Amino acid sequence: MSDVPLELLRVDFEKFREHCIVLRGTHNTFFSLYGNDETQQILRKAAVWFFDDLHTILIESYFLRVGRVCDRAKTVGKANLSLPYVLESLETQGLATEDIRNLAIKITSYGDLTKEARNKAVAHSDLEESRKGEILGGHTQEEMDEFLRNVNQFTDRVAGQLGLAPLDYSVQAGHGDVIDLITLLKKATQ
Repeated sequence: MSDVPLELLRVDFEKFREHCIVLRGTHNTFFSLYGNDETQQILRKAAVWFFDDLHTILIESYFLRVGRVCDRAKTVGKANLSLPYVLESLETQGLATEDIRNLAIKITSYGDLTKEARNKAVAHSDLEESRKGEILGGHTQEEMDEFLRNVNQFTDRVAGQLGLAPLDYSVQAGHGDVIDLITLLKKATQ
């Protein structure tokens, strides 16, 4: 990997962290909508087909975004804005720590769990896998929660090494969010 100037690495990292924030937001939105039975009943009453479609869209988006974060540093000679790229750039700058390396290993291990689903069912439609009808990319809720915590810790540790502030994006709530939508749908369907 070529030397990336520190200032450019900071810019690249900020963009990478934005990918991580959107990934977390996708997860949070999915679980706010589909994480409990009461909310699912409200969604079915309000617009069953729309929320069924959205369910699939959010799952596919999650798998694609995990893949984006965990993608190789380079594909066909072109750099990818991914965790391995960030890590390699930190190594080149002498800024990688053992903690950052360990978090990277944990994060990419989760990415390996989901890679088959991304490659054979989400980004592409593998005919053989489609005929089998098996679920790809299976993982536990605990593995997903750990992955998301590790991503946030990774971005915080890297931010510190680059002289940037940490950012807790584990909760993304505010006016007009999914919780407000659920509240309005609940009132509308009573």
